[in-house]
Amino acid sequence: VALESGLIFRMDGKTGNRQRRIHIRRIIGNAGIISMMEKDDELWVGTSSGLVVYSLTSGTFDNQTGVDEKPYTLSGHTVREIYEDREGNVWVGTANGGLRVWMSYGGNFSRFITKGDGKPLAGTSIRAICADDKGYIWTGSEEGLVSRYNPSNGEFVDFSDKTGIDFGTVITTIKYI
Repeated sequence: VALESGLIFRMDGKTGNRQRRIHIRRIIGNAGIISMMEKDDELWVGTSSGLVVYSLTSGTFDNQTGVDEKPYTLSGHTVREIYEDREGNVWVGTANGGLRVWMSYGGNFSRFITKGDGKPLAGTSIRAICADDKGYIWTGSEEGLVSRYNPSNGEFVDFSDKTGIDFGTVITTIKYI
């Protein structure tokens, strides 16, 4: 549970008891906490100024921000959504910075600026990320667009008002049913 004050409480899902209190305000300053995800022994925290990874074992923070021009970093964009796929890769949806993925085998971020065909991504303000049973990654954006990414061939398919489906702004996480 994240609070506006910058405190994060890790709760026991069965008992509801608080297991740990984490003070993140000293790391993120006045940035707001927007999204969180736990992976292995880390807490990934999306904020209005980027991404912070907190080690639950050592208690240390790693600020995963950088500049757009540097490869393998996550720029200081607002992180709206964080999702781990079945391969252990972490997908990060940013506000106006597009879609990023942290590859579990390389430990670096990749940025999707263009689709495999060289065309730019249609939605750059990603609000929702999930995967289906085939391993396709689905994203929803502020631009009224839902996209499907096929990791096996690197292709994106966009679904929008141009394809006859008007989603409007995607507000929250989409779930595969």
